[in-house]
Formats: sequence, structure tokens, C-alpha cells
Amino acid sequence: MSENKFVFSPQLSFTPDSSGNSGVLCFEGEIGIRIANELKKALQDSLEIIHTCELDFSNITGIDLTGIQLIYSAFKTAESLGRKMVLNEKRSDIFDQAVKESGFSEVEWLKL
Repeated sequence: MSENKFVFSPQLSFTPDSSGNSGVLCFEGEIGIRIANELKKALQDSLEIIHTCELDFSNITGIDLTGIQLIYSAFKTAESLGRKMVLNEKRSDIFDQAVKESGFSEVEWLKL
């Protein structure tokens, strides 16, 4: 059981595991421009806390281009820091579809 849970907004929460090496960043509802600042902070803070961050998109109802761009930027930042961001396999089809429609599926990062 995890000791800490960080809530950045009603749509974003991060829970590190007990080892402190990995954790899960959970997304809920609409992800995008309206919560861009919170999303950026959640992504940055999770990379500072742990080595491997799992992104859980299983409960989203939508994601816009801003959200996808911030997540892509976090993937690249993690890579440059020698850290990892991985996608939860149970992610919503909404996420996969939005990534494909945005053109980001052509970039080698998510392997959808």
C-alpha cells in the first residue's frame, strides 16, 4: 500500500509505490487546455519523485491536443533524464484515437 498520494486536480492524481522507484499518474475526465498548468506540474513532479511513471488513461472522457503535447514533452524529458514513462495497458480507446487523430501516432514514442 502506498504511503503518499498527490492530487493535482480532480482529474490528476499521482501515487508512488512503497519503494519510491515507480508510481502511477491517474487521469480522469477531460484532459487538456483547461488543466494545462496542473497537467504540466503533475508530469514534472512525478518525474522528480520516481524513476518509472505509469500513465493511467483508463478513466478519461476526452483529451485535446494540448494534453497530448504536454504528455509527449514529458516522455521526451523522461528519456533525456534516463527515466521512463509508460502507458497503462488498460487505457481508454479515447486516448488512442485522439493520439492517432493528432498525428502523434506517427512519432516513435507511444507504440500504439
